[in-house]
Parts: sequence; C-alpha cells; structure tokens
Amino acid sequence: MANVLVLIHAFPLGVRMWDDLTVPEGWHVVTPSLPGFDGAQLPPIDSNSIDDYATSVLRQLDERGVTSFVAGGLSMGGYVTLALWRLAADRCRGLVLADTRAGPDTKQGRADRDAMLTIVTDKGPSAVADAMLSKLLGPTTRARRPEVTARVRAMIDSQAPAGIVAAIRRMRDRPDFLPMLPSVDVPTLVVVGDEDEITPPAESERMHELLPHGTLVQLPGAGHLTNIEAPDLFNLAIRAFLMSLA
Repeated sequence: MANVLVLIHAFPLGVRMWDDLTVPEGWHVVTPSLPGFDGAQLPPIDSNSIDDYATSVLRQLDERGVTSFVAGGLSMGGYVTLALWRLAADRCRGLVLADTRAGPDTKQGRADRDAMLTIVTDKGPSAVADAMLSKLLGPTTRARRPEVTARVRAMIDSQAPAGIVAAIRRMRDRPDFLPMLPSVDVPTLVVVGDEDEITPPAESERMHELLPHGTLVQLPGAGHLTNIEAPDLFNLAIRAFLMSLA
C-alpha cells in the first residue's frame, strides 16, 4: 500500500468514530484499536506510558506490511500520534493532529484524571459518558443533533472499564511534546473545532506556531469531536491535506 493514512481514535471512544471518514482515491485508511479498546487486549499492567499505544500501532502496521504512512489522531489519538513521531519519525510522511494538545496535563488536569479514574472504577463507562458528553460535544451539536449525543454515548458505553482506566493513566502521565514540535519536518495538519472546550483553539494555534510545516484548520460549530460533529468539513480538510502529499 503506497498511500496509507493511520487514524487513532479518541478517548473514551473506539474505531467506530471514524465511520464517516472519506479519503481521496488511492489512499488506504488503517484505524487501529488501541489496547484495551474495542475488545483488544489490555496494555501492560506495569506501565503507564503513552508509548505502549504507539508501539501497538507500529506492531499492527508491521503485520500489514506498512512501512510508510501519514499518522493522525484526535484528542488521545493525537497524543499517540506524537509518540509515533518520536518513535518512528522516519516512517511518517505527514501528521494530522485533531482537537489535541502537545503539552502535558496541568496539575488540575492530572487531578481531573484521577477523579475520572474513581468514576469509572466505581460506576463504569456510563458514568464516564455522563461526566464527559457536555464537554466532548459542542453546544451547537448538543442543541441541534441529539442523535450525535446518542451515538457518542453508545460508543463510550461499549468500552471495557479496564481499558478506560489504562487510557486515563497514560494520558495523565504522558510527556511534554511541545519541545519536539519544531523538529517535525513533515507536513502537519492541525484541526480544531471552534467550540472545543477540552482542547480550545488556542492550543491548536500554539502547536501551529511551533510546527515548521503546519496548516491550521478551524471548523465552525464543532466541539471536541470534529470528525463526528462536522464530518463534511473534517473530510474536506483531510482530503485536501492528503492530496497535497500525493
């Protein structure tokens, strides 16, 4: 496969979040399930490293014979994308960073992760959905498209509590990728919803300023899950970016 786009899902969803994706003719899409999601085996219990996810993705690509690819992800998937660049930059033709950030969690952010650990341990994925839906989806989506809220809730409810716990710990303990951004010497598409509360547009603007070959696209009327809330605009941005690489 000459043209491969690898897209990594957000927390606490799974690969079904990419169901609406379209790409130009000649491109192949790989959407790996991260360890612990969609029924996949859990990551190592003696590690909290985001690299566990990146190495799992690389292993799945190796099994498919994919040696060169465009790596991308949304939210947690963006963290994994940056870990992929750090581990296998020579294999990345380009990056897609959607509704994510390069910096580490703040002290408050880490405390919020710990609170979420308690929620999922005590009450399960449904309680995680209760806590997160109002932030995952922008106000425009929540007001006008209740079916999207139901779809996202179903994706969260389908995940195993242990997989969600493992992901929270890895997000909480991930490193600071900001100092690495100036060394990203491939084209990079940065996408963000203008109603994103979890990773506001300022975070994407900060990354864009540090990326030598970055392109920033802001999608109106979308919150944190831009590919689900504004699929047509998201696909347009993805298609234009991939066509520029062909």
